Amino acid sequence: MVFHILPEMVLNGRIDHIDIGDETDVCIVGCIGLVELPCWPNVLDVDCRWCTGLVALPNWPNVTNVDCRYCTNLMSLPNWQCVECVNCSHCSNLVSLPNWPNINNISCEHCSKLVTLPCWTNVTGVYCVLCPNLLIIPNWPNIKHVWCDGCTRLMYIPTWSRHVRVHFGLKNPSIPKNAALVVLQTDYLQSAFVPEFTNL
Repeated sequence: MVFHILPEMVLNGRIDHIDIGDETDVCIVGCIGLVELPCWPNVLDVDCRWCTGLVALPNWPNVTNVDCRYCTNLMSLPNWQCVECVNCSHCSNLVSLPNWPNINNISCEHCSKLVTLPCWTNVTGVYCVLCPNLLIIPNWPNIKHVWCDGCTRLMYIPTWSRHVRVHFGLKNPSIPKNAALVVLQTDYLQSAFVPEFTNL
C-alpha cells in the first residue's frame, strides 16, 4: 500500500508532523512548497516527482527505488547504499551522481549539468538521453542497455561485447559527425547498425 502525502498536508515546507507508520512506499508528487523530507528509516520506495522546492534528499538507509523527476533545485543526491533504481530525469541542476553500490537502473534524462557518470558496478540499464554536457560513458561491467540520444558532446563510448544494446540517435541531426566516428571505433555495434554510418 502506498502512503500518499498531498500538497495541503505540507506545513512550513515540511512533513515531519505526518506519521507514516510502517508504510514502506511513500508518494509526495507535486508538493511544490516542500523543502525537506524526513529520513524515514524503513522506507523502500519514494516518489517525490515535481517537488520543485526540494534542495536535498535524505540518506534513507533502506530505500531501493527513488523517483525524483523534475525536482529542479536538487544539486546532488545521497549515496543510498541499497538503492536499485533511480529516476532523476529533468533534475536540471544535478552536477554529479553518487557511485551507488547496488544500482541496477538509472534514468537521468535532461540532466544538462552532468559531465561524467560513475562506473556503477551492477548497473544494467542507463538512460542518459539529452545530457548535452556529458563527455564520457564509463565502462560499466554489467551493462545491457544504454540510451544516450542527444548527448551531443560525447567523446567516448567503451568497447562492449555485442550483447550490449546502445541507442544514440543515429538519425538525430543534432549528433555531430565526429561523435559518430568515435563511436564507430568500438566493436559493440550490431552489424545492422553499421550501415547507418556509411552516409555520414
